[in-house]
Amino acid sequence: MASSGAQITVRGSGFSTGLTATVGGQPASANVIDENTLALTVPALQSGPQDIVLKNSDGSSYTLENGMTVP
Repeated sequence: MASSGAQITVRGSGFSTGLTATVGGQPASANVIDENTLALTVPALQSGPQDIVLKNSDGSSYTLENGMTVP
């Protein structure tokens, strides 16, 4: 759970420079810390569950359905 404007940490694998992210369909600022850690700033969103979509520069993507909730 995170409010709009909050920074969250996403753990996974395969993150690379040039990665783009959306939360709830809105572009989100993403900073790749390392291949397993991503710092993501939550964009302005309505309350409720939101999907997180990550796309690497090589075209690979991952969707985490209802990956976070905005209060």
